[in-house]
Amino acid sequence: MLMINLMDVLLHLDALGRFVVHAVAGPVVLWTLMAGAAWGGLRLLPGRPLVQYWARVGVLLALPLGLAAALLDIGLFAAPLGSVSDVPWLSRTLAPIVVDGISTDASPAWRGLFVGVGIGAVGAAGAAVVALARLAGDAYALRRFGAAHPPNAPAWVQEQVHTQAQALGITRPVSVCCAPDIAVPMTVGGRHPRLFLPASLLADQQALAMTLTHELVHVQRFDYVVHVLVRMVRALFVSHPLVHVYARAVATHRERACDASVLATPHVHRKTYAALLLQWTQRTASAPPSALGLAYSSSTLKSRISAMMSHTSTSRPALSFVLSALLLVTTFTLMACSDVGTEEPPDAPAPDAPVPPAEIDTQPQLDGGMQALYSAITYPEIAQEHGVEGRVVVQFVVAPDGTPTELTVLNADVEGEGPTPPEAAAQSMEDAALEAVRSMTFTPGEHEGQAVNAQMAVPIRFQLPE
Repeated sequence: MLMINLMDVLLHLDALGRFVVHAVAGPVVLWTLMAGAAWGGLRLLPGRPLVQYWARVGVLLALPLGLAAALLDIGLFAAPLGSVSDVPWLSRTLAPIVVDGISTDASPAWRGLFVGVGIGAVGAAGAAVVALARLAGDAYALRRFGAAHPPNAPAWVQEQVHTQAQALGITRPVSVCCAPDIAVPMTVGGRHPRLFLPASLLADQQALAMTLTHELVHVQRFDYVVHVLVRMVRALFVSHPLVHVYARAVATHRERACDASVLATPHVHRKTYAALLLQWTQRTASAPPSALGLAYSSSTLKSRISAMMSHTSTSRPALSFVLSALLLVTTFTLMACSDVGTEEPPDAPAPDAPVPPAEIDTQPQLDGGMQALYSAITYPEIAQEHGVEGRVVVQFVVAPDGTPTELTVLNADVEGEGPTPPEAAAQSMEDAALEAVRSMTFTPGEHEGQAVNAQMAVPIRFQLPE
């Protein structure tokens, strides 16, 4: 029994490993290459902290968005691997299934590789769950901190905040809390921002003015919202080292951009502002604010002071947003299209054809997802023995009861080691594809609340290890 259970676990890990290799690895590797190229390009733009900040935010956010688009096979990108001009436009084409020619006794090394990838995927998922749990704990602690520190700033402080906020074009109301147990300034909230200030600032008008400018620039740019999004991406992809590098860079350039805005204010001297930053190094922030709020961090002090000494002018926000959007859209599009091809519109459907997808309110859904179909396909041994591989496109109609009917091989493009693959080997691949689809069940498509016939197709690629 233990051996049977162990084999089940290995089979599941093997299937998970194959899914990761075929569906996840491509978009993630592509993002890594794009992120590395973007990092090198951004090094050519020194002295522009706002550009550096927003560009890196765009690259980071492209990772979950692009991966989700590639996995969900959404809308514009819903096309199978390779050219499928032979699949009628009236049929909804499922994402491609790739079946490797690796049997238990034929290629144990390859199976071990996929099992290893599966174990790594489980570990990465576990690490992400732990990181997300910590993030949720930070959010809860910050909420409690905010509840214990309601707005209580003197009227003259609140009026100064209102005046500076208006000068920055901030229309949202900004509340302020001043308390002796607040070690360093901090900004929390997007729609209803709140500033937490040390009570000692009230005795130094110049320090208070510089601090308010810094924190209100955070409010102006919705930095807290961006900070939370970056933290979520970092938690979800905690196993990717480049994500951490980008997240740290985002925090550094975010603060540098605020420093540049403070230095651009009339009558603010660099040495005076640097001395204010040094003052915060002698204090230690409490855990909840520093965990999720936008609070001062001493780890970036040296680089921030160095940047201030070479400061010349602030970056243009328009350039920053355009570059960020360009990087996000470019990376997102490439990731979403990393495993898809093109599809050509065919002629109009025949009068007796099933209901076209455009007229179906709810498309059919495969019970158990594509993983169920993948698990049901076996690479025929005769095809492996003769080195036959290729693609088989199965077309079928999902009946109102959810069963696939009218199964047919729409296209079979296979080839072997010789000039002509054995007919039996090629036929075995078609039979394997048909049998796997025939064993599936679907949630039927619906039109105006009624289950209807819906034509579909799925490309199944059989490939041998190189």
